[in-house]
Amino acid sequence: MFPPLPIRAKIAAACAALTAAAIAVFAAGTLVNIFHEQMEAADMELESEARHVAQMMATGEFSRERIQGVQVTTVEPWVAFAVFEADGSLWRSSGAIPEEVARAAVAGDKPVTVHHAKGSWRVRSFAFAGETIVVSCDLAEVHEILFDLLLAYLLALPLAGLVAGVGGWWVATWALQPVRVLTKAAEEIRAENLASRVPTPKGRDEIARLAQVLNAMLARLEGSLRQAERFAANASHELRTPLTIMRGEIEALLRDEPLSPESERRLVSLQEETDRLDRISGNLLLLARLDAGEAPVEPQVLDMSALVAEACEDIDALAASRDVTLETAIEPGVRIRGNGDLLRRLTLNLLDNATKFNLAEGKVRCTISAHPREVRLSVGNTGPGIPAALRPRVFQRFFRADSARERAGHGLGLALSREIARAHGGELRLSDASSNGWTEFIATFPRK
Repeated sequence: MFPPLPIRAKIAAACAALTAAAIAVFAAGTLVNIFHEQMEAADMELESEARHVAQMMATGEFSRERIQGVQVTTVEPWVAFAVFEADGSLWRSSGAIPEEVARAAVAGDKPVTVHHAKGSWRVRSFAFAGETIVVSCDLAEVHEILFDLLLAYLLALPLAGLVAGVGGWWVATWALQPVRVLTKAAEEIRAENLASRVPTPKGRDEIARLAQVLNAMLARLEGSLRQAERFAANASHELRTPLTIMRGEIEALLRDEPLSPESERRLVSLQEETDRLDRISGNLLLLARLDAGEAPVEPQVLDMSALVAEACEDIDALAASRDVTLETAIEPGVRIRGNGDLLRRLTLNLLDNATKFNLAEGKVRCTISAHPREVRLSVGNTGPGIPAALRPRVFQRFFRADSARERAGHGLGLALSREIARAHGGELRLSDASSNGWTEFIATFPRK
């Protein structure tokens, strides 16, 4: 299947096709009309010659004896005569018309067209003194006129189509310029700058209406997003205090009260869930601050190599407890500008996911390297892989690839890590090289 054509190409093709169709219809009508007019002119000429002969017969100027000396073809080269006896035999012919053509008109008294190997004629017959006189007109000139017109139309048709197509492309380009401006403006609007609006052209045409609708939609989206951000921030903030109190009370019970093994098990489970809720609320609060552009990202030069090395040391014990081997390839002296706490959190999130969602006796590889325009942090593992259908959703908040991960995490780690990378002017993505048996996430940051 061919890819769909852009609107300008469609308009240009439509203009060319409509112009070609209009010229074709006009050419067909013109050719038919000219043909009929030429035939009518030939009939009128035959009628005129017939009247002339009739007048000559009436005055006695056209007799059997005198016709033998008449050279009628010297008057009009395309007109010819033939005279047939009463018994049907040819008595006299001007020589310009074949006998078969002249004989085809003997039986009738109206003009007819006769086609012959030597050409086409318009012929008419009339009786005189027991004889039949056939007057004919050669149609070669008529055919030549029609052929010249047809050739001219065939040459003009593609040229006119090309001119119309180019004109249609230019008109479409000019007419769609405001749409391109709107498209470019809309492409530059992100969640962090939803307050921006697309320009509204002057006038009251369809483009201006489209711009107004887009701006109204952006206003609604901005209001909804800001409301969701405020709710997440407020809810996360309000949850921190009661969760802290609950955690303290549980720790006091576990420390001070003599408990049965069953009660202690339940309190420990409750403490784990409380810690989990505390982490979720903390991540939500940080995400809300990042969305609002309030997260502190100081322009401080950091040794990214040392930061990643420390994070790998911290995660190494966790990897060993999960029977996972951690490999590192850290280029020394790699520096960027940013917030050390946030970047450490991003690195630990990626390493924790790589060790947590891995195979038994699996492997995790962490690399940090400097490139001409960016610093690249890569964390890959030998996990079960991410299905192609789920790859576009891995950075959605609260998304888990399968139900087996439901208790292992809360679906905010990758989303938070990507927002941290973006807050530092970088990006976090799932590598295109990721496949079954190997999953790799790559974070890039601008060099200082």
